[in-house]
Amino acid sequence: MTTRAVAWRTQGVRVFAWVSLCLAFAYVFNNFLIHFAGTGTLFSGHLLAIAIYVLALCVALGASLRARTTPLGATAVQFSAINTYLVRGAFWAVFLVGLVDASISFLRIEGFAPGLFGEDLARNFGKQNFRGPFVHMPLVALGFVLALFTRGLGFIWLTLLVVFAQLTIVLTVNVFSYEQSFQADLVRFWYAALFLFATAHTLLAGGHVRVDVIFASLSTPKKCLVNFWGSLLLGMPLAWTTLVIGTWDQSRIINAPILNFEIGQQSLGGLYIKYLMAGFLLVLAVTLIIQFAALMLSSTAGENTAEAWEGQKEEQKEGQT
Repeated sequence: MTTRAVAWRTQGVRVFAWVSLCLAFAYVFNNFLIHFAGTGTLFSGHLLAIAIYVLALCVALGASLRARTTPLGATAVQFSAINTYLVRGAFWAVFLVGLVDASISFLRIEGFAPGLFGEDLARNFGKQNFRGPFVHMPLVALGFVLALFTRGLGFIWLTLLVVFAQLTIVLTVNVFSYEQSFQADLVRFWYAALFLFATAHTLLAGGHVRVDVIFASLSTPKKCLVNFWGSLLLGMPLAWTTLVIGTWDQSRIINAPILNFEIGQQSLGGLYIKYLMAGFLLVLAVTLIIQFAALMLSSTAGENTAEAWEGQKEEQKEGQT
């Protein structure tokens, strides 16, 4: 492949990756405005919606042009860093919400809430339309603020938290004969977050199960091609399908529970977090879109490097002959 063709391909992949990232955020923001703020119908020609997508495309093209001299591998690292922040913020959010909501449920079950908070506030804690926006949402926002000042992937600690929560159930049941539904809810809440938040990072680390029949025997450029086209034709469509189908209207699997602050059947003894678990799918879809874009960037960078190396070896052989 000629140098000019490589340059055009490199810039095309860079533009596609930035467009994917910006459109994902624009779609989520537009979904919020439409279904939660009531500004119009998705893709209906509403001026605000059009402006959001046009702005997203302009930002994507501007970022691509500004980074045209930046190696694709470095851009892939930037994309992964964005994912790391999103997942870290989501971890802090579910950690704080889980602890606080479990504490509130415990206080309500044992009758301590009226004495600590007053009758009116204790009664409001039993309403999903109060606990969601006035307890959970501030904690979610605090989680993403904390993510700005912490390092590392917080979701890794969810493994220990799940074990601790399950151990607590075992001890309270077998030692004190005490068990409430909020304890099992907390395990499920953190367990679901662990698997869905870790998906994009596992893709980054190459930890997903790969049915490897041919891949291991391929050369480096061909492995990069497999990863590139797999991300483009399989990974990206799956992530976008999850995002679009889950949020297309107010009755979909992601939007409906969040709009209604849906809770489980155990309203007194359980956690009020079922709607947040639907939001986990939103985090999954967005982080996968970003990580597949990063994989396409790194695969193209690896293919270019491998081709350049092979070209150098061929030149050396020709020089020796």
